[in-house]
Amino acid sequence: MDRQGALADFEQMVRFQADYVKMLHGLSDYPQFEYEKRVKAFLEWRDNKKAGIMTFREKSHTSAMTGCLAPVHHTPWL
Repeated sequence: MDRQGALADFEQMVRFQADYVKMLHGLSDYPQFEYEKRVKAFLEWRDNKKAGIMTFREKSHTSAMTGCLAPVHHTPWL
C-alpha cells in the first residue's frame, strides 16, 4: 500500500502492476513470459494514444508470448 501510494506517474503505475502480476504468477504454473516486454508494449500503446487518439488503434504491437508482430489491420479504425 505504501509503494502504491508513492507512485508518481503512469510508467511507475504500469511497472507496479507488472510487479504485482509477476508475484501472482509465481504462485501459479502458468508459462513464463517476459514482463518487461509487456510493460514496453503498454507504454508504447500509451504513447500511440497520446500521439493520436483517433489513430492509436491502427498501430501494431509485438506479442510478449510469441515475439510475433501483429499485422496492421487492412481497414482504418475510422
